[in-house]
Amino acid sequence: MLEAETVDDAIKTLLKLQAVDLEILELEKAASQYPERLAEIDAELARHKALSDERSKELEEVERQRREIERNIAEQKEQVKKWEARLTEIKTPREYAALSREIDIAKKGMKNQEEEVLNLMEQAEALNKEIDAIERELLEKEKGYEGERKALEEKLAALDASRAELEARRQSIAEGVERQLLQRYDLIRQRRGGVALAVAEEGGTCGACRMRIQPQVYNDLLAGRPGIRMCSSCQRILYIQEESDTAEEATA
Repeated sequence: MLEAETVDDAIKTLLKLQAVDLEILELEKAASQYPERLAEIDAELARHKALSDERSKELEEVERQRREIERNIAEQKEQVKKWEARLTEIKTPREYAALSREIDIAKKGMKNQEEEVLNLMEQAEALNKEIDAIERELLEKEKGYEGERKALEEKLAALDASRAELEARRQSIAEGVERQLLQRYDLIRQRRGGVALAVAEEGGTCGACRMRIQPQVYNDLLAGRPGIRMCSSCQRILYIQEESDTAEEATA
């Protein structure tokens, strides 16, 4: 069991350690917001890019259909020319009438296809306008997000630098804590939201969980008896707050 003076020193060291750990925790919370925002920016830009790609594929398909129909029209025109040339050579009225019907059917088919081409051209024009609008908006968003992204990345870099300094301070402080006590402290801290120590408030209440401290434990703390005392409810390490402790925590 640790002697009273040793316990007092250990608690003071743990309080310094906890102060640093809480600073690190706050930095981690702050830093966690920035990657989320960067991911939101990337997702927003990706959505616009995906929409632009989707419309571009639709445009390619419309253009492919238009070219195919135009080829069919050109082939049918050539066929009609040949049929019309043959009309002058046909001798019988029956053959003449049959070929004339084929020519009429072909011309009606070409007219329908030409209307379809016009419809496809209108679709292509609308898609081109939509793609241009999407790409303009994407470009504007990229420019707008560029400054925000840079600011976020700079903040992240600053937080990383601050955290590195705090981690170095933590390591230096932790070296002054007995190994088993440090392990216990770390375990409690991980289970209790980063707070491993709790002040034993006047009247025998745990300052963290607000539950009553066992009378013997509270009396031992008041008397400064050797040993580490724990809250039976939240399992945090208990200590008596003194004015000197408050001053040291404020300057730690």
